[in-house]
Amino acid sequence: RNVFYPEGEDVALDFISYYPYQAGGISAGDSKLTISVQTNQSKEGNYSASDFLVATKNKVKSSSKDVELKFEHKLTNIKLTITPGKDTDIDKILEDNPQIIATGFCSQAEYDFLENEFTPTGQCYDITPSGEWKEDHGKLVGKEFIIIPQAIGEEQTLQMEWNGRIYT
Repeated sequence: RNVFYPEGEDVALDFISYYPYQAGGISAGDSKLTISVQTNQSKEGNYSASDFLVATKNKVKSSSKDVELKFEHKLTNIKLTITPGKDTDIDKILEDNPQIIATGFCSQAEYDFLENEFTPTGQCYDITPSGEWKEDHGKLVGKEFIIIPQAIGEEQTLQMEWNGRIYT
């Protein structure tokens, strides 16, 4: 006979799923998982490997029906835009390919599934964004990076290197 868990009328289960998969997962009796983002998201695969999604479904009773899980992104995706001044040629900026680095961001944290909160851990690093610049309605767009939600202070900055000058 087919058996669907949990068995019994008054018994229910909570389902929690996350991406990307970690073989170690969460220890029994714990609700926290260590997650991280890649510091060089410009390398192929590192940007998507930095994502973190969670799906939960609570109090699911025994049934032969599938359990539908809807995943939500839990990290912060920052999309960068450069808007040139009146006397600046956007094609020249695009040709120069300005480089952006996000400095001083924690790249590792513990995520608590019960509290839906992040606690940054470890050192802070520079993060190199993914993507390529392209012109869109008089602006440059296309670079972006994923960070762990965290308090932002004076130690975090965005730095742009363009034509030998650094802008913060």
